[in-house]
Parts: sequence; structure tokens; C-alpha cells
Amino acid sequence: MLFIVNLTIKRSGQLSPQVYISILTAIFTALSSFYKFLSIRPTNLLQEDFDTLALKQNANYNLQTKQCLQEEQSQISNYISLFKNPNHELIQIEQSEEERQTLLN
Repeated sequence: MLFIVNLTIKRSGQLSPQVYISILTAIFTALSSFYKFLSIRPTNLLQEDFDTLALKQNANYNLQTKQCLQEEQSQISNYISLFKNPNHELIQIEQSEEERQTLLN
């Protein structure tokens, strides 16, 4: 961009007004894009911030994994206790067509 500005200054009498307008538009666009970029990103990024974020995410992941494993363990223990009991009777589920239709509706 500086190269274009230097050439514009050197040839200031030879260029048409449209060239000046396009160069000013390009400069304005570049500066506004740079300003927008700086406004959306934080000014001070420290490694400590990334470390803190990583620790929080790791703790959250570990907690979710622990909860899922506990739920699975409780399901397995329920299944084992259900079928370990010899007095447990399995109920056969045979429904007539009318019962199926009433349940579906």
C-alpha cells in the first residue's frame, strides 16, 4: 500500500481523479478492516488465559465423563440385580391388534 501511495505522490499531476478516489477508497477499506479486526480480538492474550481455559474445559470434560460412567454403572447394576434374582418372572408381552392400535392412538 505504501508503494501505491509513493507512486501517487510522484505522479500527482498525471493521474485522473478516479485513480485518486480508488486509492483513497482502498486505503479507507484497509484501515477500517484493520480497526474491525482489532476491535473483535482481545488486546492482551497471555498464556495463562489459555492455560486457565484449558483447565476449565478439561475439568468439564472429566466431570461429564464421570457422570456418564456412573450412569452406565447404575444401569449395569440394575440389569444384574434384575436378572440375578431367581424369583423374577419375565412377563410376556403379547398384545392383540386392538391393544396396539389403542396404544398408538
